[in-house]
Amino acid sequence: MPEYVMEEPLLAAVIDDRHADTLTEGLADMSVAEWIPQRTFKPAFVGPEAGAP
Repeated sequence: MPEYVMEEPLLAAVIDDRHADTLTEGLADMSVAEWIPQRTFKPAFVGPEAGAP
């Protein structure tokens, strides 16, 4: 996601289908932990034995 959209989420409306395709191609081989910016929190980890509450 471009930095300007991360700083101001309302600007996400300026991303059209062409731009969205380009963005998703860059994320194709990455895990969520790899593409979340380092300045934010780490994603929660749930093991395979976890069940629904």
